[in-house]
Amino acid sequence: NDLPETVATALPVLEKGASAFFLAEYLARFYSRGFDARFPLEALNVVDFVSFLPLFVSSSADTYSFLRLLRVLRLQRLLTDVETFAEVR
Repeated sequence: NDLPETVATALPVLEKGASAFFLAEYLARFYSRGFDARFPLEALNVVDFVSFLPLFVSSSADTYSFLRLLRVLRLQRLLTDVETFAEVR
């Protein structure tokens, strides 16, 4: 790795923090739907679930690198929702 030591140390912490944020947001949406059993089976919710899966699975950095891509896509979706709600006002 060519990353400075401080960055290399901070990245796993930031990754866990992002996963925890997405988990909390997922659970809040699940709660708002009254814990509907169909909620986790909806396509985008499956992607959301997989995006925070690394929080519970320890692995090497390469094994779950595709999950990082899903997390980025999840963040993009979240930011798009924020922009949409701003336009509704």
